[in-house]
Amino acid sequence: MTTIYLVLEISALLLAIVLPLAGPKKKKNKKAAPIEFSEWAIDEDGSLQKFVKEEHDHHPVR
Repeated sequence: MTTIYLVLEISALLLAIVLPLAGPKKKKNKKAAPIEFSEWAIDEDGSLQKFVKEEHDHHPVR
């Protein structure tokens, strides 16, 4: 009877070692999609406003 428990214990120990090694493999990361921003923004008063994206920043240059 003890041989059965000994065999079960050894097999459980082997499974505890082998299963993590044979587990799911890491996938190679693909390039992430570019981040797209929403058309909505919160102004100073805390209300939701729709804004238009500007391609160029129109700040004066000194």
